[in-house]
Parts: sequence; structure tokens; C-alpha cells
Amino acid sequence: MQKFWNGLAPNTKWAIVIFGALILWFVSGIVFKGGDTPPETGTVKDSVARVAVRDVAAVRFVPVLSLSARTEAVNKARVSAQTSGRIARMAVVRGDTVSKGQTLVVLDPAARPSNVRSAAADVAKALGLAEAGRELAKDGYVAATTLAAREAELLAARERLALAKQDLAYATIVSPLDGVVEDTPVVVGDF
Repeated sequence: MQKFWNGLAPNTKWAIVIFGALILWFVSGIVFKGGDTPPETGTVKDSVARVAVRDVAAVRFVPVLSLSARTEAVNKARVSAQTSGRIARMAVVRGDTVSKGQTLVVLDPAARPSNVRSAAADVAKALGLAEAGRELAKDGYVAATTLAAREAELLAARERLALAKQDLAYATIVSPLDGVVEDTPVVVGDF
């Protein structure tokens, strides 16, 4: 045996010694059993853990793709008043969606309604004078030039009435197209 042992390489000798020590260590655990004491146990009440429960229901998942982007309008309209006046009311703010014909800004009507009433009265007066002139012209009591002047006054009064009504309508500024309000460069009280 000594011949065998001396013929082994030093590393092999060390491996055999370590392997033998491990086997002795394992065998010692089987032969020399330690005291088997059971673990301490409490009552069932002490050993029960509290658990929080939450009801969960299945919900249909709808994936949503959210992207940041910028848009550029195909049509842009710069709206301005066709008459002068102080801004009485802003009907929209930046970001509002508007439809064609929707009110954007209302100007202070000031004397516009009375101008319409006055022009309507002038039309009624000119109409009366023109009709009276026609009746008198049939009998030859009015010259043709006077009748023509009264007809011209009636026509001018009707034009003034149309202009007064148009000026009153211009006091309400409306959207020329469907879209979104990008900017409101004026505020109530501006002229």
C-alpha cells in the first residue's frame, strides 16, 4: 500500500485526504444524532396569518396609442369688423370650435338701432311725398322734375335704410367657416 501511496502525485494525495474527511463528516451526522426537539407550537389562533382580500374583476383592455403632434390648418381666416365700435361681448375664446355663421364678437350697437328707425321713418316720409307727387302729377299740379326729385329722395331713403340695417348687422361678427379659434387679439372694451 505504501508503494501505491508513494506512486501518487501530491495533488492526488490531497484530493484523497479531503474526500476521506468529507465522508467521515457525513457519517458522523448519521451516527451521532443531535437532540430532536420539536419546534415550539402555539395555538392555531396565533399561527394564522391575516390576509387582505380584494375582489378583482376582468376588464376588457383597449390599447390606446397617444402621440404628441402639431397640426396646421388648411384654411385660415383672419376675421375683422366691417364697421367701427367698442367690443361689447366676446362669444368665443382661444381653442373653441366654431361653425360657419356662429357669432364670434358683438360690437356695442350704440346708435345703430336708432339709425335704422330713423332711416325707416325717412323712407315712410319719402314714400308719402312720392305717392302724393304722383297723384298731383296726374292732374298736372306738379312738374315732372319735382316728381323725379321726390322719387330720387325715396330711392336715397331706401338706400340709407339698407345701409343702416347692414351697419347694424355688421355689429355682430360671425365666423366665415367651420374651425377652431386660434387667437383672440382683442378683449371686451377694445375699440
